Amino acid sequence: ELRSLDLNHNEIEEVSSYSGLSLNSFVALQSFDISHNKISGLLNCADLSQLSNLTQLNLSNNYIEGVTSEIGYLCALRQLDLSHNKLKVVPNSLSILKNLYELDLSHNRITAIPVLDLPELTRVNVRYNKLIQSVRFTDKCKKVKEVLMGFNRIIDFGNLDRESIFEVTSIVTLDMQNNKIALLPEKIVQLQELISLDISNNDLNNIPAKLSLCPKLNRLNLDGNALRRIRRAIINGGTVKLIKYLKTRLTDDESSSYQFTQSKNTP
Repeated sequence: ELRSLDLNHNEIEEVSSYSGLSLNSFVALQSFDISHNKISGLLNCADLSQLSNLTQLNLSNNYIEGVTSEIGYLCALRQLDLSHNKLKVVPNSLSILKNLYELDLSHNRITAIPVLDLPELTRVNVRYNKLIQSVRFTDKCKKVKEVLMGFNRIIDFGNLDRESIFEVTSIVTLDMQNNKIALLPEKIVQLQELISLDISNNDLNNIPAKLSLCPKLNRLNLDGNALRRIRRAIINGGTVKLIKYLKTRLTDDESSSYQFTQSKNTP
């Protein structure tokens, strides 16, 4: 039984059939690559729903404008790549894909994404879209490591008390570059696993001192912001110098909290 099917770089216009072959013939399929073709308009996922064993689906570099809710029937799916299409909306049924660990929706025209409720998700890429608000997650998303949201139109993080990105404390890499963010909330400190933060080329005029309480942060890019309260020499001095400066702005209570955290993490 065929487990992998690669049809990329052809002239395919419909997912349902190719050279007279029906998807009914590939029920054991686990990996399906139909990228770089000419699939356009609304993708009818009813044609794909019979592929119940599918774990990898690559539909990138087509002309797809929408995806029907039957995408949720692909319950075994682990990797979904819909990048480089013409998507404007994402179906809510995406959150039925409870085994999904990698989602790529980059290079589309998406203006909003439903709250992600994907317990196995580790990486989400929504770069180069038209989002105006940060991606949001339920409290079931405890494995997310990498969130890439650069090159959108994001102005804020939405409701910080519910389904906020700052509740996803497993995040290691957060890319927010080239958006329209004017305020970085103090709740950024909740991302205690954060190693890399790129928030360059936004509308920030200040950075919360509490950012320095993220103990693993060693890559911080603030270029292209009007940070009037921080001298250019400090910004250009690199992450270590920036973190050191931000620590000097902590209140006594915040500093004590930092020292307590450090002592708990020291063997």
